[in-house]
Amino acid sequence: DEEASAVRITQQATVGVSRTIELVVNQVQPDVTPENLYDLGLVEAVGVGKSSFVGSAAYRITNIEAGSRLLDGILIAPGEEFSFNENVGTIDDSNGFVKGYAIINNRTQEEWGGGICQDSTTLFRAAFHAGLPITERHEHSFRISWYEVYEPYGMDAAIYTGYLDFRFINDTGNWLLLNTYVDRSTTTVTYVLYGTKPNREVIFDGPYVTKEYPAPTDPEFIPDPKEPVGTFHQTDTARGGMDITVYRNIVQDGRVILREPFYTRFKPWADKFTYNPQTPLPPKGCYPNKPCAANPPAPPAATPAPVQEVPPPPAPTEVPPPPAPTEVPPPPPGDTLEPIPTPQP
Repeated sequence: DEEASAVRITQQATVGVSRTIELVVNQVQPDVTPENLYDLGLVEAVGVGKSSFVGSAAYRITNIEAGSRLLDGILIAPGEEFSFNENVGTIDDSNGFVKGYAIINNRTQEEWGGGICQDSTTLFRAAFHAGLPITERHEHSFRISWYEVYEPYGMDAAIYTGYLDFRFINDTGNWLLLNTYVDRSTTTVTYVLYGTKPNREVIFDGPYVTKEYPAPTDPEFIPDPKEPVGTFHQTDTARGGMDITVYRNIVQDGRVILREPFYTRFKPWADKFTYNPQTPLPPKGCYPNKPCAANPPAPPAATPAPVQEVPPPPAPTEVPPPPAPTEVPPPPPGDTLEPIPTPQP
């Protein structure tokens, strides 16, 4: 009891002298016990998912087995929303995972648990075929051949702790038991959800490709200070992209009560190389191993600043000389200047 224990700790810290505190514990009985296990309705397979990891590296197989081991035997209560990430927990060496390769920040690079998406993909297929409501599902960035063996493209589910999860709800009205099986001899992963089948049938319809995107022809270069100067490391291979829709038809009493689309967009993916920022890049569109890479483009020559011409000052305007004074001729001899008489009325 956290609240009661907190009160006891506070009291002991203020008035007590002993540094030993007995916490308050409430005993909670589990929902499932050996006595009621056979009353949970775990009588048949409700949904089955299957995938192939043929040709996988050792790190990938280790991580597939680690994730499956953590999920095996989980009971899902009626009405419960199941979270893949919450049930797997921390993906590191404490749970048996090793570092491998995963899609991170738009390129393939090393990360804990690389390959665990094989488990989330297989569980997605089991929940899909059981008709369970899918509340969160994310496709991978590009097509991956392992996920196109027992199912067509568009039936994968990517996870990444803290960002991408896979979730579904147990709407069967009974408990579900998840059992996982990894078989190295057949390179297959099988997940089975046991319970009691509800009165419905699930019919798969698709896939329907609505658009295709060609693979990029130019490589992408990603700076990475950890790479040696003068070298290029290819991390990804070019491939085309596509938009896909698959439908899940839920049939009850002979009629379709729900036609549910699941959309997938695989991005067109370029050949990608990491390089040290001090390494000169090849010309645009050129691969590091091609002859064109031997002559990296020269830096552009500095362009001199344009010289602004200053117009000459305007020519001085000539001011015409003032006009010569006009001479008034003298009056002719004998003339007098008399006043003009004023008119009389």
